Amino acid sequence: MARKEVQELYYWELPWESLNVYVVSSRKGARKIGLTLGEKKHALGYLRGTFPSAKLVEDEVMNAPLIRAVEAAMMNRSGPKGLGLDITGTPFQWKVWETMAKIPFGKTMTYGQIAEMIGSPGGGRAVGQAAGRNPLPIIFP
Repeated sequence: MARKEVQELYYWELPWESLNVYVVSSRKGARKIGLTLGEKKHALGYLRGTFPSAKLVEDEVMNAPLIRAVEAAMMNRSGPKGLGLDITGTPFQWKVWETMAKIPFGKTMTYGQIAEMIGSPGGGRAVGQAAGRNPLPIIFP
């Protein structure tokens, strides 16, 4: 029987006022941004539920591009271009996330408006579900 390879992922914690931001990257790119409000949780405990079989390694350098992108977004600025991504989603989810990423800072849109933008009028609920499965909520707000 073949042995399953354990994936190595790199995490870092960013405290931001009352928000705790947990970033995770692989060698390919950004994998996950986790957010908690209020009481700080230890990153390993928080991330273990999302990545139960991965080897989680604390590493700021491996997360530097994602950290810069998060910090820029938190300061209401455009993030660096070309952020590597290592996320999966359906083609529909990708359409939603890419469209959400194009919404200018300070502007809001309803799920229904986003649905119309991607050619799915009446698909507001589906857009909401895709938004709820967004692994990079600050990058794809």
